[in-house]
This record gives sequence, C-alpha cells and structure tokens, in this order.
Amino acid sequence: MNLRGIGYSAVLLGGLFSASHALAAGELVINEYNGVGEAKFLEHDSLKPWEGYDSYFGRIQGNGGNWVELVVTVDHLDIRGWTLEYTNADPDAGTLTFSNDARWSNLRAGTIITIIETVDDLVPEVANLQDNDFNYIADAVGTPFNVDTDFSYDPGNGDWWINAWLSDTSLFTTGAFKTDNDDWAGTIKDDQGNTISGPIGEAVFGWLGGGINSQEVGRLELNPSSAATVSDYDDADNSTFGAPNDWDDQSFVQDFSAIRSWFTITGDLDGDGFVGLSDLDIILNNWNSSDTTADIAGPAGTSPDGFVGLDDLDIVLSNWNAGTPPTIAVPEPTAALTLLTLGATALVRRK
Repeated sequence: MNLRGIGYSAVLLGGLFSASHALAAGELVINEYNGVGEAKFLEHDSLKPWEGYDSYFGRIQGNGGNWVELVVTVDHLDIRGWTLEYTNADPDAGTLTFSNDARWSNLRAGTIITIIETVDDLVPEVANLQDNDFNYIADAVGTPFNVDTDFSYDPGNGDWWINAWLSDTSLFTTGAFKTDNDDWAGTIKDDQGNTISGPIGEAVFGWLGGGINSQEVGRLELNPSSAATVSDYDDADNSTFGAPNDWDDQSFVQDFSAIRSWFTITGDLDGDGFVGLSDLDIILNNWNSSDTTADIAGPAGTSPDGFVGLDDLDIVLSNWNAGTPPTIAVPEPTAALTLLTLGATALVRRK
C-alpha cells in the first residue's frame, strides 16, 4: 500500500476534525470507487486469497474501469437534478448530473447504486497471470459482463442493487465522469447546489487511511449512514461492486439493517429478512396465547385479534421462503411434524 504521512500535529487534527465530519454526512454517500489503472489488476497477496478480486467482476484488468458506488441512507429520496462532482490531481474535473427521470424520484433507504461506463472488453476471467502483483497484461477470455442500466430492484428477494450505465441519456443529462488513483475526490450536491456529502477522497483532510495506488479502490469501512465521515474511508485491494463492503481481511462486512428497517416481509416475525422455521417457531411457541409478536392476523387475514392460532399460521405458511435465507436450515422432526399437523388442521377447517 502507498502509505502517506498526514503531516499535521495532533492539535491541528483535533481542531479540524469537526469540519471534515460536517462535510461528509448526507442522504446519499459514496460507498466505493475504483482506482485501478487500465493495465493493472487489484493487488494480490498469495497468502490472502480474498485479495485481488471484486465480488462481481472477479479478477479483470482495470477492475471494471470508471465506476462509483453510492448508498441511499434516508427513505424516499429524490435525487433528480443532483450532481456528482469530481476532481483529481491531473488536474482534471467533471460533473455527472442526474436527470429528471422518475426512477430517481423515490429511492428507498438502503439502496446501492452503481454508476459505470461500459467497457467493450469487460470479461469475467483472465489467463496467463504472472506473479503476486499481477502487473503483466493477461489474455482475456470469457463472455463480456452486462453493465447496462438495470433497475430490477427487488428487496423481497434480496436485490437492493441498481446499476446505471453512464451513457444512458434518460438517466444522466451530463456524463463527464472518471475515477482514478490520482487524489480523486467526489462531492454530491443537490439540485440547488448545496453539498449533501463529501468531498470524499484520499487527498481530503481527515482521510486517515493510506493513499490509493493504481491497484486499489477507495471504500467506506463503516456501516453506511448519513453520519459517515471522510475518516471512515480507506484504500483496499479487494472490491465489492454492487454489494456491501468488507474489510480487515473480511473480518467485517457492512450491515445495512439500520437503514433498511423500513422494509418488512409479511410473515417475517423475527425480522431476519426471511420467512422460515424461526418464524414458525414463534407461532408454535405462542400457540393459543395473546402474544403480540406472533398475533399478526385475525380471521381471513384481518388485523390482529388478540389470539395466536390458525390465522397467524396461515400468514406464515402463505409467505413461506419469502426473502433471502440467512442460512440453510433443516427442520427438526418435531417441528416438521407439528407443521404438518397444523397444516392438516387448517385444511380440514377450510373444508
């Protein structure tokens, strides 16, 4: 890693920290951006097999080219007319402007947005890798990735990711855009020019990590929220395009549950984003009681009626397997038997 000395005294750091904190908070934040050079690969350490790869692209030259990943931190956000302004040390600067398209008008908290330029030779595999630094240009093989616009957003099935192709003129009214490792910094502003978040980048005061070299990305190493500051960002040699970040040798993974708390799945009684055995257990463990956690419906799916019974069981069973399972679970024999018995009882009652 290309570490840089901060060059400021502890007194100066403490005095200016509050200013950097204020600049970095907002409803839409930069979560990750690519700094890998066109002829380079993410830096790889043979002793750490998770390094040198992106969770979506795998290991490809340039790591996907110019792209940035954003996270929506507040619900029902309208970013029509907002801008993402960037600078670097080339010197270079540009502005990306979100259009008035309705798809930008009601973004839900916890949504991940990636913005990317299409690269014709973007492929999922490389061959002829030479050494641990992977600096040699490799022969590309495989089918090109599809990085076109994709708004197939489906939180109920675990899909919180929107991808926006930079050349899609329905989504962006201006398309000047670049990310790199030359002191790149990005700032998000609203349609009135007010700063929402940023600037975020390695040369911004408060960035306490190392400098980003041509085999690294910049990323947020904290659960995404409007309270994120520039000091929560660092350089990294693995990336997660379109997915939560991980860091410290994958010891930590971003938790989006706080900003996604608005989303609930019918029948998900324990709030883990999946309707399954744990929700069934809540029903069974409170059977014939007035427990408010398990009492989710009355007759024919109406409001809770103060009694945990077949109506509540029906809700769980009718939404069985909805959402994304946290782990693969196998029913215990007693639970499975109880489920079959109660299901049969419900069928008899209906007949």
